[in-house]
Amino acid sequence: MLIELLVGCGIYLAVGEIIILAVFLRSSGLKALYETVGFLIGGAVAMGMVIAMAVSIEKQVTLYEHDAVKKHRIAVIVRALTVAVIIVAMIIFGFADPIAALFGLFSLKVAAYLQPVTHKFFKYTEEGR
Repeated sequence: MLIELLVGCGIYLAVGEIIILAVFLRSSGLKALYETVGFLIGGAVAMGMVIAMAVSIEKQVTLYEHDAVKKHRIAVIVRALTVAVIIVAMIIFGFADPIAALFGLFSLKVAAYLQPVTHKFFKYTEEGR
């Protein structure tokens, strides 16, 4: 499922990048770069969150319930703080568009909705081998 979610994120990011370039490249190359960097940073953070969640869940299933709940809460807080720090850094230093980064972060949500489709694709390709 990890690979399927990462592929879903990648599909969303590719389509989003095409849209960003189509909209902003005509007006200003620097604006397109600013939007692109923010979007790709958001997508990279989303992919990192997918991997972090997978690792976290793998560790939590071996723990007792009370310990697993504690570890889960800590992992959620760490992921949320990481996203907040990255967004605040974008706002303070201005190296990328934080709104575009939020759209990049949505790749995780879109990948979750696309997961049944990507699962069928991977299942189909494994059967074809």
